[in-house]
Amino acid sequence: MKNKLNYLMISVIIVLFSQCTKENNLSVKETNTSDKVIVENKRLVFNDKEILNRTLEKLLNMNTEELVSWYKQNDFESMWLIYNKAYNELEKLTTDTEIYKFVNKYQEYFEIVIDENGEVNLVEKIDNPLYARIVNKNGEYTYKGKVNKIIGNKLISINEEDYSVIKNLKASDIIEIAKNDEQIELFDLTGREASNIFKSGNCGSSKEATYTRDERRCKHDRKVTLNIGTYVIYNSFRSVYIVAAVYGKRKFGCIWSRYKTALSLRNVSFSVRYQVIGQLPGGGAAYDYYSSTIPNSDIESNELVKANYKDDILISSYKHSYFTRVSGKATSRGVGSNWAVIDCK
Repeated sequence: MKNKLNYLMISVIIVLFSQCTKENNLSVKETNTSDKVIVENKRLVFNDKEILNRTLEKLLNMNTEELVSWYKQNDFESMWLIYNKAYNELEKLTTDTEIYKFVNKYQEYFEIVIDENGEVNLVEKIDNPLYARIVNKNGEYTYKGKVNKIIGNKLISINEEDYSVIKNLKASDIIEIAKNDEQIELFDLTGREASNIFKSGNCGSSKEATYTRDERRCKHDRKVTLNIGTYVIYNSFRSVYIVAAVYGKRKFGCIWSRYKTALSLRNVSFSVRYQVIGQLPGGGAAYDYYSSTIPNSDIESNELVKANYKDDILISSYKHSYFTRVSGKATSRGVGSNWAVIDCK
């Protein structure tokens, strides 16, 4: 009977999700002597790439308590803050009815996704750990007078005075409107198209590994997920960020979601290839590499995120950034001494 109730609840939630689809408040906060955080129209505003990169680097190296404090200090509600609040609420829920109400409450920010194994997952609509820290609840931030909006795996950019054109834009309309409107710029955030372009030594722009302890008893199931991705930041000189994200997951009413647990990251090493501006003699494309590591880390949280970045690389295309090799492993308390392992060469 309980399994039937869980199945019914999941079915109702999926149906619910399938049906859903100016304030000029300006504040300036000084975080230190060199950086000023500007919040305007409920968006973070970056007037140059140095402040953007320093802010991202700072946020990626903060723990949960430090992040919450930073957003409070700067009177800014990021997508990361909304997700963190939601996960904290979810951990306190015990009944199917409570979980159903939770999903209904946060349907603007999450999707219910059924994976290839038939498992039901609670997935963030902006699942990019980099941008989630700087965008508001609408997926937006401002850079050099342009509003940048994240929709799915795309970043769409437009002059602030023309913002109304993209304010309520849907993912299904992005390509068409960008094609027909010259004032709109469109970028792929992770370079996933590269996997269809390059064949030799290509590990793609993102690799993921999971170890699952599945006891087929819903609330007792646990897994750890490691994702290592290369992301291009939209600024005048462009930067490539390599982000390692570790998540411990458990089932709430037979729905996989993140939860607070002990997380560990080990031995992350990578080499990223990117196309640079200019051509080789004879007309061939020019490329460069960035190779480095990400430090080992341990934390008690609903996520472990660490990053490394290469600035001022002058790449010629936002979609030509991908791993030629990437490796690393992660574990959580919920899966014991087992590890999720990435090893692509």
